Amino acid sequence: MGNRAVAAAKHSAHPVEVQEVGGAIDNRQLWFTPADEQGWVEVTFDVASEQTAELWLRMLHSRDYGTYRVRIRRQRGRHARPAQSPISPPRPIASALRRSARANTRFRFECAGKAKDSQGYYLGFDALVARVPVYTRPPGFDLRKLPK
Repeated sequence: MGNRAVAAAKHSAHPVEVQEVGGAIDNRQLWFTPADEQGWVEVTFDVASEQTAELWLRMLHSRDYGTYRVRIRRQRGRHARPAQSPISPPRPIASALRRSARANTRFRFECAGKAKDSQGYYLGFDALVARVPVYTRPPGFDLRKLPK
């Protein structure tokens, strides 16, 4: 949950706190309120076992929130493999299916601006959800050509 990541979150010189808000898991979210578009915040989650999962970020969206990019890094010893996808309100956020080794996964949210009518550069992060599929097929697998 985003609200539990507040204590260990690394961030720019802008405030990060837990905000009470209805609709979020536990009715609380990580609330980041930078005053300009130089804001960033990083949260880290442990991946306890190797798994293939679709990572979903539950974000709260509002007319006065900013626009953010998220960078995903899996930390394993000294190696880090970056991936990048844009986050723009008010769409749901999902990443592609990922094979994740047992390691830490770090999400870095970087402010990329705001809508012209927005009052601020705010970010509301509720939770990270790992959706594990029941089964998977390799890319290009054709069910019509099953071996006999």
